[in-house]
Amino acid sequence: MLKLLEQAQSFIKSSISYTIKPHPITPVFPGHFPSLNLSLASGALEEIIGDFDFAYSTNLTSATVDAYFAGLQVVAMLNPEKLNFSPLRGYPNLNFVNTPAELADAFNQVSFKEKNIF
Repeated sequence: MLKLLEQAQSFIKSSISYTIKPHPITPVFPGHFPSLNLSLASGALEEIIGDFDFAYSTNLTSATVDAYFAGLQVVAMLNPEKLNFSPLRGYPNLNFVNTPAELADAFNQVSFKEKNIF
């Protein structure tokens, strides 16, 4: 997911800082992605989600559903070799992407309130 974001970064028109809330069993090390302005979030999702305008996630995580129903603009990464099992498939105002160009296009359409990406 972050590698796709790295590949899309040069096509994203805005300068964006990203906040990552990794899954507890999948640590993320911001230093592994030097081209991205990454920071890590801690705390419960329901406590921090209101600090963000936009969520980028995989299509399989329940955090996508939480972000969508919290009113965030959501982009979900798809694995092009697997079926889309997202419970949000078919919902309006949700983008599913699987290429750097699609991801950059989704980010370029977002109206930010000068907050971070979650």
